[in-house]
Amino acid sequence: MIICINILKMQECDIHDAILLEATHSIHILNEEILKDDLKKENYHYIVVKNNDVIIGYAGISYVIDSADLISIVVGKQYTNMGIASLLISNLIQFCTENNITKILLEVRELNTPAQKLYEKFGFKKISIRKKYYNNEDAYIYEKVI
Repeated sequence: MIICINILKMQECDIHDAILLEATHSIHILNEEILKDDLKKENYHYIVVKNNDVIIGYAGISYVIDSADLISIVVGKQYTNMGIASLLISNLIQFCTENNITKILLEVRELNTPAQKLYEKFGFKKISIRKKYYNNEDAYIYEKVI
């Protein structure tokens, strides 16, 4: 049960828990070194959702001038379908708006229809396909113009 939710900018002390959260999904998009390096860069923005100081989700973007790429969005399995991913996406869109970023791009697995529906709910449009982007699975490229 969620008691106290906070959305915060990711700090170096959050990295280990964020990577552990990824591991519960058997995905390995990032590792501790990559996150540590990314947090030092001015054109990267990572956020975490905490429930009573425990990370239950995180997301990150990289951006150049007016365009951003969604790097990762992960929510703990026990917190799916509770609106956590929506909170993360809303927060990233708000960050982009406040920083004059006018476009967000992302890749999503062809078979990940729940994620596709979530992105479409926020106005992302499918614009292309990357063949075998995830090993043997295609990726859809989505774009949101802000």
